[in-house]
Amino acid sequence: MNRFMTGTILVDIDGIITEMEYIGKKRRKVNRSKREDIIKHEKLEKPCPDRHESR
Repeated sequence: MNRFMTGTILVDIDGIITEMEYIGKKRRKVNRSKREDIIKHEKLEKPCPDRHESR
């Protein structure tokens, strides 16, 4: 349950952190996950068309 409210203090696993710090950590994690997703998509997109063509 992620809460995005302006001017509020969010409680994370690490403890009490401010909203800006939480968003900053979230952006860093999102950037890393996006790069991993792009790599996964590049690997998955190549075999997918062959499968559809075989059908």
